[in-house]
Formats: sequence, C-alpha cells, structure tokens
Amino acid sequence: MKMRRRTLQWASASVIVAFALGIGAAAATKPPAATSATSDEATTVLLGDWLGTLDTGADAAKLRLVLHLGKNPDGTLNGSLDSPDEKVKAIPVDKPNFAGGILGLNLRTIGVHCELTLAPNRVELKGTWYKGEASFPVEFKKQTAPSSRGR
Repeated sequence: MKMRRRTLQWASASVIVAFALGIGAAAATKPPAATSATSDEATTVLLGDWLGTLDTGADAAKLRLVLHLGKNPDGTLNGSLDSPDEKVKAIPVDKPNFAGGILGLNLRTIGVHCELTLAPNRVELKGTWYKGEASFPVEFKKQTAPSSRGR
C-alpha cells in the first residue's frame, strides 16, 4: 500500500512539473515585459549562469532551473534554460529583454513567459513564471563559478 501511495505521489508531482514547464504546450499568453536590452550595463550584470527554483506549490515539487544568459554581437541578450530535475537542457529563450530592472523571458517552445526583477544586490532575480492562466514564484541566484556547460 505504501508503494502504491508513493507511486501516486510521484505521478501527481510529475504531472504538476510537466504543466509548470509547459511540456508539449503552445505559445505563452503573456506579452513581453520590456524592450530588448542593448545597454552594456544590462548585459554585463546579467551575463552568465543563474541557478534557480520554480515553486509549483505542490508537495516537494520545487524544480531546479539553470538560466544561461549570453550576449549577441549586436549587444542584445540571448539565453537558454535547463531543468536538471527533468533532464531537459537548452530550452531556448526567445529574445530575452531587460528594461527598468525587469528581465522578461519568453520560452515559446514550452508556452511560458517569465518576468524577473533584478535585486539591488544584482545577484538575485525574483519573479513569476506564467503558464497559461497559472503563475508560479521563481527565483534565481547568479552562479559565481563557471558552469560545466560551455557557451
């Protein structure tokens, strides 16, 4: 009986995680939060790898995320997202944008939009992960050591 209950708990958590990640979903419904970032200050502060968690609100369903932000030759940002707990890598971020201290991320392939506020300490991003009508708290901290993933 215990084994069956645990299996049901894991199955429920997997459904919630899949929903939060938007696996197999259409485009996000939220519009971008700001215009494309081109300032050197914005890209310098944001460049690198950010380790985060997505809180789906379900028991034990905090999902680890890794946000990778880089810079295009024209100065705009580019990025991708990994979900180590789901063994998913390099989900593309469509035209990340930063203005007024807010980083907007669109992940069209999974139907997600995310708005993150850069903390005054410039090493934390906190905000909301939108999937359809649902929203979840998400936060990231800048990684100081280089990640194992090459850029």
